Amino acid sequence: ILNDFVTGWLAGVKYYNDNMAAEGEEVEYDIAYYSDQTVQGCYETVNVLYGNGCDVVYNIGGSYCLGALQACTEAGGIENGKYLIGVDYDQWTTYANSDADVQGYENLVTSMEKRITECCVQAFDGIVDGSLEMGNVRFGIANNGVGLSYNDNYYAHTPEDVQEQVTEVENKIKNGEIVVPSYYDLPDYETFAQFRDDPDYRLEGFSN
Repeated sequence: ILNDFVTGWLAGVKYYNDNMAAEGEEVEYDIAYYSDQTVQGCYETVNVLYGNGCDVVYNIGGSYCLGALQACTEAGGIENGKYLIGVDYDQWTTYANSDADVQGYENLVTSMEKRITECCVQAFDGIVDGSLEMGNVRFGIANNGVGLSYNDNYYAHTPEDVQEQVTEVENKIKNGEIVVPSYYDLPDYETFAQFRDDPDYRLEGFSN
């Protein structure tokens, strides 16, 4: 499942580099797996990424986010050009409205939401009205199964031209112009590893 997150993220990076980036402004990326599945492991891993020069970290271990927040804060946070993207739900809004004293949440510039409630509603509605064909159903941007958190922090810290680019790509995904690969579309792990490790490698049949 984690590699499925990575596949989509990399497809976006490579699509941007090929189709949207000005010459010399291509995005470089780094990928790291937690040293262990704990908040401390998250902290150590994200700390390494910022230490290696990453400006934006997409932390896909939602329940361990506190470690990522600490690492981002120590790297200087948004004021120092260091950003964090959350996952699963709108983490910035959740922490901003929480009574808990969560340090560093202000560095969450957005989150990638898994909109489970929306997926369940669509599934049950489809069962009731008979429109749902039983089997594996993919929920994505087109049917509101996933998406970014468009909250106040996103608008405050994302330049307008970047917001326009995000909207452009989102619309192209919705209308099928951009086809996003899944890890589960790949024939084997070796193909994924090559896609992950080689910035110049592209998957056939997908927009990446």
